[in-house]
Amino acid sequence: MESNLTLDPRPAPLSPFSGSLPGQFSANSYTTNDQDAVTAFLASLEHGPKQTMRAYTKEIGRFLTWLAHQGFDFSAECVLQRVTVRDIQGYAGFLRSDAPLAKLGVEGMGLSNRGFWKMAQALSPASVDHALSLLRLFFEFLTEIDTAHGVPFRETNPVKALGKTKHADLAPRQPGERRKATTSNGEEIITNVLSEGDMALIFEAITALPRQSRRDLTHYHRNLWVIQLGYRSFLRISEMVRLQMGDFEQTPLGWRLYIHARKAHGHASFIQAPSKLIADLVVYRRSLGKLPYPIRLEPDPAIMAISKADKRLHETALPFQITLPGGGKRIEEPARIYRPLTERGLFAIIKNVFKLVARSAPDEATRERLMSASPHWLRHTGITHARNAGVSLRTLQAQAGHANESTTALYDHGDEKARAEEMERF
Repeated sequence: MESNLTLDPRPAPLSPFSGSLPGQFSANSYTTNDQDAVTAFLASLEHGPKQTMRAYTKEIGRFLTWLAHQGFDFSAECVLQRVTVRDIQGYAGFLRSDAPLAKLGVEGMGLSNRGFWKMAQALSPASVDHALSLLRLFFEFLTEIDTAHGVPFRETNPVKALGKTKHADLAPRQPGERRKATTSNGEEIITNVLSEGDMALIFEAITALPRQSRRDLTHYHRNLWVIQLGYRSFLRISEMVRLQMGDFEQTPLGWRLYIHARKAHGHASFIQAPSKLIADLVVYRRSLGKLPYPIRLEPDPAIMAISKADKRLHETALPFQITLPGGGKRIEEPARIYRPLTERGLFAIIKNVFKLVARSAPDEATRERLMSASPHWLRHTGITHARNAGVSLRTLQAQAGHANESTTALYDHGDEKARAEEMERF
């Protein structure tokens, strides 16, 4: 079907999908056609996150393309003013269907070669809800802008009138289909957690690793340190690979750990390092021939890569300044600079440990849990065990880097255990 979706090619406003948003829209601007409406909406998002802009641009573009395939003529009328609840229902049904949406060049709306289409498969219920929520806010914006003084672009929001769709009414459950468990507020319940028995099996398996050769011993100490670090610090893999020995700092209140910002616009932070974690660090450092405790700003990575060339380290000629107890300075040359691990390498190390333990698991359920576990489970497990051990939500929130306590509360499995015991008694 050849589209006749073209608008009056005026010099302004610019195409909303051209990548350059106009800045001339203001509270006193009037919107008289579809292109003005879309451009004004996207212009209101230009100072927000880029991900938000991309999401709205994609969904609005897909919706307009679908309308064009339904026979709406954008060149002859203001289509967005005529969209009804039935049209939104039809679009939602299309998203849930296996019908594809062919790419459609739209000259006036700047949709040419932008890739707005849908493959021949149904979107998941969560994706459909997300698409409708984006359109809901878009049409809400259209009810707040004017075509003339006191005359709104739209009187009603057709998506809002549609109401919220229940997932259970979308389609019958497929064999083996499972959705993520959530609370009444829609927050995902943390279920990817290893039990205390699982962690005991992991440490027993690492202890049983061979330690005859120098390389075997290096692997043994690193495996033990990686599991302890992920379990006791609650760090993500991206944070663990960026961690340096000098990030461990001793203070009058004990040891703390400097966490580098994960994103360019993020904030660095400090968390408390428990004494057990420091004891494990001492064991790991001694296995590398280093001093027991880290030196301030020591540049070596906290997890060392094992080089195939020399099996140990890379020597450099960088001078390294050490502060002596008496206040003097000592310069060592060369300083030992170890090669850091990549996220992919660290992921493989932890995953291999889980697979090793799964081979000797006492039952099939434990074996399947360990085989499906990912390295991020160490973070979930540490937070859950600490929460069930009585650590306060406020402390765990700071340690885990959560934005609010409600996220940390999802890791509480104590009530689940109590419910299981009560039901057994019943």
